[in-house]
Formats: sequence, C-alpha cells, structure tokens
Amino acid sequence: MLMVIFEFTVKSGKSQSYFELVESMRRQVENVDGFLGVERFQSCSDKNKFISVSKWRDEGAIREWGGQKEHKKVQEIGKKEIFDSFSLREVEVLREKSFSL
Repeated sequence: MLMVIFEFTVKSGKSQSYFELVESMRRQVENVDGFLGVERFQSCSDKNKFISVSKWRDEGAIREWGGQKEHKKVQEIGKKEIFDSFSLREVEVLREKSFSL
C-alpha cells in the first residue's frame, strides 16, 4: 500500500473554496481502480493548515489519478486561487498494525 500525504495551507478565507473543489472531484477519485480512501485533518493551531492522507493500492493508481485532465485543471485552480503553500509526499507503508475495542 502507498499513501499520498498532501500538506497545505489555504489563503485566508479560502477553506470553503477548497472543500467545494474536493467535493466536485470525489466521484472521479473514488472510481480510480486502486484508490483505497482518504482522510483530511485540520491543524489545531492554524485554521488554514490541513493534511490530506490518501491510500492507494499501487503507484499505477496514483499515476492514473494524477494524469486525469479534470484533476490537473483543479490543481491549477488550487495553485492560482486557493493555496498559500503545499507539499506532496508519496510514501510506502512497510508495516501496518491496528487496535480497536
């Protein structure tokens, strides 16, 4: 399994715009063979800072998503209108352990 960690800061007042863009892309990413899910977290100390962690079966699935025309279009909107900064990391999960009651 691979994870993509997208850490970003939105411009002041642009959080809602970001979430609207994400929602508009939800069906497309969910239809990518190999997409396993995504979770988003907001910083406790900076309301404009977020981390999105998506899970993928393999690198091919990540490349398929990254290459979709509509996804590229939304990325450009984000760069021009929404983000102050961002970083993107692709990581391989070497081991996974979990616990629940």
